[in-house]
Amino acid sequence: MTAVELDPDVIAWRDAFMLPPDGPRLEVLQADGAEYLQNVEKGIDALLVDAFDKTGFAPSLANREFFEAAFAKLSGNGVLVINLAGEKESYAGLIGEAMHVFDDQVIVISVPDDGNHVLYAFKEHYFDPRWRWLHSFAKELRANYGLDFPAFVQKMERSSKLGLARREAFRRR
Repeated sequence: MTAVELDPDVIAWRDAFMLPPDGPRLEVLQADGAEYLQNVEKGIDALLVDAFDKTGFAPSLANREFFEAAFAKLSGNGVLVINLAGEKESYAGLIGEAMHVFDDQVIVISVPDDGNHVLYAFKEHYFDPRWRWLHSFAKELRANYGLDFPAFVQKMERSSKLGLARREAFRRR
């Protein structure tokens, strides 16, 4: 896993957040995420983005070029995950860009109790999760970690099905 952080002060706080030291399974780099993405090799399975500055979502990541670069660098069944915070109106255009680049293979779900949303953009054109297996696995995760993974999977499935229904209705017009 490679983590890329622009602000060296954030990296300096890694011990306070109990982030393990760099090793064979984790590397933390101080760099611009958009520039890093341009230079990294293809084949990323999951690209997690939580990129905010003082004014909102970082400008270098809030554009079509970033989404096109992410799409190009993801593996065939890769997924882009973006934390969206703030007013919905401030990131509506960003969701539109993701939907355009990822051919509508996008799910956006809300995060309980904090007002954030999480965007999932799937490279695989006919992404069809194994929902029954995911529900079962989510129960195991809840038992092991005490987090409500079943509710999360249920919300993802509902968002996915609603999105598919909306896209099909739109295509019929």
